[in-house]
Amino acid sequence: MLEVYGAMALAGNFICSITGIDSMGGFHPLLDAILEGLGYAAPPIIALLFILDEVIKT
Repeated sequence: MLEVYGAMALAGNFICSITGIDSMGGFHPLLDAILEGLGYAAPPIIALLFILDEVIKT
């Protein structure tokens, strides 16, 4: 049974190291993750700004 918990702990540690979360629960974002998030967020933001611009003009 301890092997299962040990494997889960190692898998959790690996996942946390990839996502930028340390073992104490702190979050340290990686530059690549921030830039990727901005890449996903840019098109909806531009669309909302375009809609807002059209609403203000009328």
